[in-house]
Amino acid sequence: MHRFGRILALIAPFLLLGACAFPFSDQQQMPYPQSTPDEVTARLKQAFELLERNRVSVLVNRTDCRLIEYRRGTFSPNSVEWCLEYAGGEPAPLTEEVTDEYYQLVASLDVGRAAFSAMNNAEYSADWRLIEATFTFIYNFGTELLVFDPGYRLPTDEPGERWYEAIDNEWYIVKVDWN
Repeated sequence: MHRFGRILALIAPFLLLGACAFPFSDQQQMPYPQSTPDEVTARLKQAFELLERNRVSVLVNRTDCRLIEYRRGTFSPNSVEWCLEYAGGEPAPLTEEVTDEYYQLVASLDVGRAAFSAMNNAEYSADWRLIEATFTFIYNFGTELLVFDPGYRLPTDEPGERWYEAIDNEWYIVKVDWN
């Protein structure tokens, strides 16, 4: 038994380190971005028709907040306290139909760069064409925002906090420091 205790003492720090590196969550964490920004923006544009048809203004897919604001209203299984930065008001409970649409929309935004976290700041034209939106992706030790804003003016970097990089004339990326 004494020998087992020594072996456990040697192994325990590695097990704890592994538990910290891979959080227990249903939200997929990726170690680093998997696709280039150009590949991701092309995939996101493919999702625009579905977003436009459903008139999605906010879509959140985080472990502490799942929320959708779209043509049917605002829905979430969480109370508004968990989604304050996104919710425009107290959400209604999810129905089966809303839940199905929610997961279909989230899947359309799983574009292979990192875990999709949120779509917000959406603006539409009079004929419901998406003219601006922010898509947030999370990976271990980082957050990236892909901003769709045709004709944008690139914001100034905030050293140690946020860095802005042009992708093309419609998209730019915001890299956010994780701490």
